[in-house]
Amino acid sequence: MTGPARLTAVCAVLAALLFAALGVIVETSLSPGGRDPFDSRFFGYGHAAALDYLKALAAEKGGRETYLGTFRWLDTAFPVVLAATFAGVIWVNSRMLPLPVRLVLLAAPACYLVADLIENARVAGMLASGEAARASDVRAASAATQVKWLCVGLSLFSMLAAWGQRRMRERALA
Repeated sequence: MTGPARLTAVCAVLAALLFAALGVIVETSLSPGGRDPFDSRFFGYGHAAALDYLKALAAEKGGRETYLGTFRWLDTAFPVVLAATFAGVIWVNSRMLPLPVRLVLLAAPACYLVADLIENARVAGMLASGEAARASDVRAASAATQVKWLCVGLSLFSMLAAWGQRRMRERALA
């Protein structure tokens, strides 16, 4: 196994552990009344839904503090590690492709990372504002959430494309 492949494997394990930790926090502290946290709403959310969640979270003992504390810290590390995993899988599997093609494939994980970090900052702003969160802030956070999930899908597609072309080349050379 090459150095980049080993590093990618370490990142994948770390990403899985961080994801599991985030999942435990969501289930134990950030799902008041069965409501999903902002980060996991694939199709975004409107102002009314955001205010409903913020109100419900404020009613939960320590919910807002957990979201802004432990969860936010882990959710800042997670996208960095996940983006590194996506990029590593793409890089390792696309080694036979021209450099410009490899770089294009890496755009999806890079965009995912930026979108997730923007989403985290916007959500933190809404949490700090509480029920006084402005509709424009909610729209911006929701848009970042949707872009994040789109980029996750594009990253998965890029990984599959890189892996698929590698497999085709290996079969052609066999």
